[in-house]
Amino acid sequence: MQNATTWHWTIIGMGTIATGEVDAVDPRDAISRALTSVCTVEPGQLIGQYFRVPLQVLDAAPGNMDKHYESVQDDVYVAVRAADQHHSRTLAELRALWGVLGDVPVADDGAIEIPYLHFGAGTPREEIWRWFEAQHPRLIVGDVQQGIWPQ
Repeated sequence: MQNATTWHWTIIGMGTIATGEVDAVDPRDAISRALTSVCTVEPGQLIGQYFRVPLQVLDAAPGNMDKHYESVQDDVYVAVRAADQHHSRTLAELRALWGVLGDVPVADDGAIEIPYLHFGAGTPREEIWRWFEAQHPRLIVGDVQQGIWPQ
């Protein structure tokens, strides 16, 4: 029997980003525990209910020794990774984060009006764009703004 370890989870959808940690034995167990975590955005609901995560996400998750798993189903991004794994953002995660950024209001001076990820209100959007480009070597914000995503 495997020992449970700490897993980080991220769910992005409906203009919202949620993250957390669970103790689990494999990716399927981690996703199951993440989806049944209590939602802080809408108290009384579970994360899976709030984000309307399709059951296919859990069905497709491997019950094996993989240390990372991500899925995009019905415009909902779900990812889990073992805590002992280095985390570099994937293009799928960045695409989901970019979608949420599109809903962040921007002032006339080009600064965001509300917090986004670790960026506070008043952060120039160009700073956020540079952050995106630093997350993945193939991502070019100018291309993404034209709808061109790297493969």
